[in-house]
Amino acid sequence: MKDLWEEICSLYRWIVRFITEDIWRLELDDLGRAKRKFLKYLKIAIMTVRESGINKLGLYSVSLSFFVAMSVVPFAAVAFAVTGGLGFEETLKSLLLDNFSDNQEVINWVIRFADNIVESGQKDIFGVISFIFFTWIIIWLILNIEKSFNVIWNVERRRPLAKRFLYYLGILVTAPLIITMLLSLFSIFSRNSQTLGYLSQWGLLFVIMLFFLTIMYKYIPNVKVHFSAAFNAAVIASIVFIIIQYIYTETQMLVSRIDAVYGAFAAIPLFLIWLNISWMVILIGAEISHAFQYVSEYRLKKNEV
Repeated sequence: MKDLWEEICSLYRWIVRFITEDIWRLELDDLGRAKRKFLKYLKIAIMTVRESGINKLGLYSVSLSFFVAMSVVPFAAVAFAVTGGLGFEETLKSLLLDNFSDNQEVINWVIRFADNIVESGQKDIFGVISFIFFTWIIIWLILNIEKSFNVIWNVERRRPLAKRFLYYLGILVTAPLIITMLLSLFSIFSRNSQTLGYLSQWGLLFVIMLFFLTIMYKYIPNVKVHFSAAFNAAVIASIVFIIIQYIYTETQMLVSRIDAVYGAFAAIPLFLIWLNISWMVILIGAEISHAFQYVSEYRLKKNEV
């Protein structure tokens, strides 16, 4: 028994030494392609785990989940205002009801409150002030997303105020249009799921997530991010997100049984859990993109394990 314990301790010391010292001293160019790739990805995994703890990504994911939950109705109001000006507000509403048919009560509730915000903003000065306040909630969410990405990339300097204003204005205007387009695609795929196949819907979701996460990882941090680093991280995060989304969708069956007792509110706790996990995946993906870019320059100290 004593010999077994000593072997375990010896193995533990070897692992710690390898992670903290040996792996960072190896010349990867001297190794074969397979070993070189394996050690590179192992380094990236070590960097991601360590930096995720240092940067307290769990706290940031909770914070962003809270701001997203607070921004759902205000964002819907802004989306209806933008699409209403272009003449397809009702199209967006019908697409929301069509794509979230399992949670129609919640969607109707969001639409009703969002309509109240838009209507009050058209009546008097107090309505305008409230609409501006709700718009600021969305901007505050975007500010916190940018801040969390800059923390991951160790960036202290923010973008100039004028540039940030243009970015945020562009997001507020284009996001509703992009969402309408994506919901239309999902509706088409859902109606033709027997022809295109069930997996095609998940394939479409993967491509969409890959596209948006690549853009987020490359352009949100106030630093030059290599496309390869952003894309590689987006691939990993998109795969994990699809798995989580599948579990969340399947769990809706349980919620539908609880609906008879608790009504629409039964879906809210599950939604908040999904939101928190999703943001954690997105932020860890940002850490992975940082690790991909700086893996060759990184060093780990023994007392930091």
